[in-house]
Amino acid sequence: MPKVSEAHVEARKEQIVNAAFLCFARKGFHPTTMQDICTEANLSPGAVYRYFAGKEDIIQRACGEAQAAQHAGLLEEALAEPDTRAMFSGLASAFFSHFDDDGADVHNRASLQLWAEMAVNERVRESFSRNPAAIRAGLDSVVREAQRRGDIDAGLAPGAFASAMIALYEGFRLQKAMDPTIDTADYVRVVAALLGGTAWTGAR
Repeated sequence: MPKVSEAHVEARKEQIVNAAFLCFARKGFHPTTMQDICTEANLSPGAVYRYFAGKEDIIQRACGEAQAAQHAGLLEEALAEPDTRAMFSGLASAFFSHFDDDGADVHNRASLQLWAEMAVNERVRESFSRNPAAIRAGLDSVVREAQRRGDIDAGLAPGAFASAMIALYEGFRLQKAMDPTIDTADYVRVVAALLGGTAWTGAR
């Protein structure tokens, strides 16, 4: 039997993950069966179960090392930016840019299903919350650096500031899931203005 390349294995796993998210967005997490995912991926059950034991394993893959490494890279680039406003503006552009990618609408709607599932499913909660926790830690470092420069009030808790930034992101995901026509670029400009301190023009 010919040896299957690592690239082929990765492509097959990605095919299954994408099929699962399409099913989650269409039917919800619980009503989706592994057979639904097999049908959507146009693969036999044997082919799918070769890579994943169940839906929770698919979620773990979707929230895996590749995505974490990408986010870590974005945060590392931000910390290298010497100007705080440019740092926040760059972060906003980088993190929100994928909302206009092909398939973003499906991912947003599927993510809402998974957020709800986290409340009752420990395995999904463990997998799906791993990246937000890592991002919060990275943003905490970004805020601390801005405080060190004197650009952010040192009396504000960095972790709370990071949580507020994540809320801006996840709140937009919720809105895009309900209305995909919301303009991402306009939203990013507002986020950059809020984080950069230029949104308010009244008396200080």
